[in-house]
Amino acid sequence: MSLTPEEYVQRLTEISQKKLNMLIRIKNITRQQSEAIEKEDVDALNYLINNKAEIMQKVDELDDQFELYFEGFKTVLNVTSLDQITTPYNGLPQLKGTVTRVFNILKETMQIDEKNCKTAKELKEKIAREIRKINMSKVANRAYMQQPIQPSAIYVDRKK
Repeated sequence: MSLTPEEYVQRLTEISQKKLNMLIRIKNITRQQSEAIEKEDVDALNYLINNKAEIMQKVDELDDQFELYFEGFKTVLNVTSLDQITTPYNGLPQLKGTVTRVFNILKETMQIDEKNCKTAKELKEKIAREIRKINMSKVANRAYMQQPIQPSAIYVDRKK
């Protein structure tokens, strides 16, 4: 892949913008997950998790593309990070800004997700306690509501 630095910057910016848009969608889904957890709506939560996983797969593909172009860009300029670039290439400030926004969205999403995990764990424990309570009630009911033993009729006397 033999591109000019400006072409690398343009391609990296396009990929980063696509990733940013997908991460915004993921952040919105993560917020919706919070609502589903609060409402204890497991079906909605499962749907959102699956939806989020599909988008995350696409983000991973964009990351692979970004890495490929970024490695080429670093090789052409002989640098290891964007911060080392001193030449003002066309579009470079936009690329840096987009990458910064990507990291900020990721950080915000991770914070929401950590809260969701904690809340979901608490909900799981609550449901487990309720299930144990129901099972204990069933055992107690069986103990108090046992049917009396009925003698069988096999020993019926007959007159001869």
